[in-house]
Amino acid sequence: MRRRQELLLTVLLSLAFALSLASLICLFFPPLSASISEAAIRVQSLRWKYVIYSFFFICLVGLSLFFLLRILFSDMTRTVTLRKPEIGEIDLNMDAVENIALNATRTAQAGIKQARARASVKSKQLSIHIHCSLYSDVEIPVQMENIQERVKKEIERYTGLAVHQVYLTVDQVELIHTGVRR
Repeated sequence: MRRRQELLLTVLLSLAFALSLASLICLFFPPLSASISEAAIRVQSLRWKYVIYSFFFICLVGLSLFFLLRILFSDMTRTVTLRKPEIGEIDLNMDAVENIALNATRTAQAGIKQARARASVKSKQLSIHIHCSLYSDVEIPVQMENIQERVKKEIERYTGLAVHQVYLTVDQVELIHTGVRR
């Protein structure tokens, strides 16, 4: 899913850059833009034409910079440094922490149909957010507390990171069909 988002951002960045480059060319080379401006905008005043092109150019450059910075800094915030031994750093991507949390959730045998996890680090405190769908035969408070404890223990065991909080959200409870027919 994240790969698709990164690909979409890259495509949007490329498109915004191409449009800003095209508007820059139209701004500084009026003969090339004469047919474009007459067909698309039909602006009589040369001054307004430059104002409109400048506005679009600034907007597209700003959009390009936004997407570029978002792509560059999205991966930086998704890692945490575990250790800094003499020979180099040991970094852990939040995707790995999320996978550990999901494995702990699924192996808890708590009646979970499906789950998704999100890990975040704020002020050097690790928080895990888990959204799950349950079957109807689950004692929700007891099982969710068990899952919270299990997720915290598993992440601390495998990564050495202290888990500040584990948030659980039950999005859906589905009925179990008994299969008894008359």
